[in-house]
Amino acid sequence: MQVKPSLKDKIREAQDKDKYLQKMKTKVQERKNNQFIIQDDGMLLNGKCVCAPNVEELRTEIMQEARYAPYAMHPGSTKMYRDLKLYYWWPTMKKDVAEFVARCLTCQQVKAECRAPAGTKLHFSMAFHPQKDGQLERTIQTLENMMRACVIEFRGNWDDHLLLMKFAYTNSFCSSIGVAPYKALYGRKCRSHICWDIEGLRQLEGPELVQVTEDKIQTVQKCLKSEKDQQKSSTNKHHREMEYE
Repeated sequence: MQVKPSLKDKIREAQDKDKYLQKMKTKVQERKNNQFIIQDDGMLLNGKCVCAPNVEELRTEIMQEARYAPYAMHPGSTKMYRDLKLYYWWPTMKKDVAEFVARCLTCQQVKAECRAPAGTKLHFSMAFHPQKDGQLERTIQTLENMMRACVIEFRGNWDDHLLLMKFAYTNSFCSSIGVAPYKALYGRKCRSHICWDIEGLRQLEGPELVQVTEDKIQTVQKCLKSEKDQQKSSTNKHHREMEYE
């Protein structure tokens, strides 16, 4: 049996060999930079995010954990980037994540390429016709893609991993509300492998818990209203009232 260093230990060791991060550490020690922070164990942070050194194998390991782990279920580049940037930082993260996702063979099999609409018109939903609800259909498409990825990854026992698929969806970034559904409900993201060694667990009690919950509800409501206003504005640009003679 071989004992291997944790991801946090490997990052800390690699930071000591990264010239750019060492330069940032020097500025922090000389109090010339307030953006970066040095923890007691020597780990360099950018705000609350761990600075990933410029080591391709290490950054790839971080992205693989955020994408291929059973609790992740192959998120898109936007969701994956939004989730990763809560815990890690490096200058080219967004570009690296997009390229990493584009090379995923599983996603190439389950996700169709988006093209311009072929002259179709917008039809409003009627009662008892939920299949015409565009917002609902978009959510169903996301779940279908996740389920296809689950079948490809786990094959014969894919149904044993449906709870992990549910966790992956509720714990990933949602553009409509601006946060993950789990975070909107509980005030923080559920801790997973990519942050177990990094993020401390904060406990809320009594009035503070109530206040945090109320703030989250207001934030979600504002995000949903903004999303609806944007959809309304986009629809009204091309909508014309029908005239009959």
